[in-house]
Parts: sequence; structure tokens; C-alpha cells
Amino acid sequence: MARAFDIVSKRPLVILDCAHNEMSIAALLETMSVELGPGVKPRLIFGCQSAKTWPQMAAMLAPRVRDVTLTRAKPKLPLEPEELVAHFAAHCPARVERDPMRAIERVISELAPDDVALVTGSCILSAKFTRIF
Repeated sequence: MARAFDIVSKRPLVILDCAHNEMSIAALLETMSVELGPGVKPRLIFGCQSAKTWPQMAAMLAPRVRDVTLTRAKPKLPLEPEELVAHFAAHCPARVERDPMRAIERVISELAPDDVALVTGSCILSAKFTRIF
């Protein structure tokens, strides 16, 4: 199971984090600043449950990432990723890949060795990717 700021690959750097509410997103962003430096903007894979405060989570994350791939955090009540696009698009390029496994595979295939990828928004989503690494 993914934990807070779980580094699962070093080159490229891939981080899984279970941040799924405003408080945990704030902690994640602080950890990113301390561990990676304040100017590092990872490529984000994000999905969350519909009951979460996702507009606020998106507003916190969007300015701090290079781009975002939005996906579904299955199995229970996932927020449809299309609902998130406008919340991220004002700050960074945003695209939808509804299948979570395809989302991570797509982003990982596009990473350069010195890039950073971050998977967050749901414990369920982060846990899916522990099987890959």
C-alpha cells in the first residue's frame, strides 16, 4: 500500500502519495518543496472520489505541477476526470486518461530520466500503482 511520499523509482523519479484531502495535499506540497526543491514541477497523475473537496485540491496542486493526466480513482464513487479539466487547465496542460493503469503507463513512457512524476488524489489510486514498481 502506498504511503505518504513513497518514492518508487529514482530515475525517473516517481512518487506515490495518498493525499486525498486539503490537509494531506498541503502536507504533500510542503514535502515536495523540502525534498525536491520549491521549483520542481512534477508530471501529475490525479484522480479522486466524488465526495472529496476536489475543486480546492485541484486549486492547490495545479500551480505546482508541469502537467496533469486526470483519471478515475475506482472502485467507489470516483469523480469523473472530465470534471477536473477546467480546474487544472488554467494553470497547466491537462488531459484525460480514464483508465488509471493506462494513465500511469502513458506518463511513465513519456518521462525523461531526470523527470518527476507524482501520483496522488486517492489512496485507492496510489495503491494501484504499487504493483507496477
